[in-house]
Amino acid sequence: MTHSAHLDPTSLRPLLVANHDHVLGGGEVGLRMLVDGLVERGHRPTLAVPGERTLFGRCHEQPVPQALPDMALALRELAGAHDLVHVYSVRAGLGAALARTGKPLLLHLLTPDPGDYDAVVAPFADAILCNSRATAERFPDGAARVVHNGVRAPRRAGSGLGTNPRHRTVGVVGNICARKGQRDVLPALEQVMASRNDVDVVFAGHATGAIAAELRDRARAWSGRIRLLGFVPGIADRLGELDLVLVPSRSEGFGRVAVESLCAGVPVLATRTGGLVEALAGLHDPWLPDDRGAWPARILEELERPTHTPDQLRAAGRRFDPRRHLDQVISIYRELVSCR
Repeated sequence: MTHSAHLDPTSLRPLLVANHDHVLGGGEVGLRMLVDGLVERGHRPTLAVPGERTLFGRCHEQPVPQALPDMALALRELAGAHDLVHVYSVRAGLGAALARTGKPLLLHLLTPDPGDYDAVVAPFADAILCNSRATAERFPDGAARVVHNGVRAPRRAGSGLGTNPRHRTVGVVGNICARKGQRDVLPALEQVMASRNDVDVVFAGHATGAIAAELRDRARAWSGRIRLLGFVPGIADRLGELDLVLVPSRSEGFGRVAVESLCAGVPVLATRTGGLVEALAGLHDPWLPDDRGAWPARILEELERPTHTPDQLRAAGRRFDPRRHLDQVISIYRELVSCR
């Protein structure tokens, strides 16, 4: 019997368009969760991936060209067999707009920084979906809807991060770049390690460029007390090995790592910016001070006397139930399809 032998007539066929085929960040984690949820509920998504590789292998994946005119032609052909087009970036939105597929277009944005083509793509979108109110402010006319990301509870992990059980370990998780703030927090972490010889630091995330090179130099200087782990698959399931997670981002659409840490019962200190304000709402003082000079003292304070218990942190993380996120997205799908 083929997979399509007894299809539910109410099942949806969304064409999802990823951002790229080579970086796995918070947006891709959310996209993978959406794909899994759709498949589990009997829907039939296709994932169009700009580039030559696949991302997850969880559903039918179709590489599409990265050049916009060629991408548009590919999306027009693919969209014919689908109910709607759901794009995960403004650039993919440009490709879908050029394609003129005749299908509803859902533009899904994950970062609060305005793009040069926001005003160009927005009129072509039947709906604009954002992961936080901070991201939705890219569209001041109130055109965007807010659906916070879903974040699942951690699963039991097979292999660990190699932390020293006799030390406290502070983690900074995210692709290493200026926006994520690793360079900003490094001086504070070095002060913490200088004052406490039982505190170690790990950085997890894709590590390329000048900032990564600087972190590697400092790691060598600290003889193993600073480690660069690179990209760690399933890092959310390993956060429980850490004593504290820092999110020193300069800009953040949502802050998935912060919520994943809550779900793992691990204390979080973050910069008060963007979607982090919503992700950590309701907690008492989960913030790094505005004055970076006060960061070392605040980090040491949280290591010594955590502000919240693990149960309190897990309860805060449960606000972002993945099932609710999936329900909201499917509801938008059905609305767009029925209107069109």
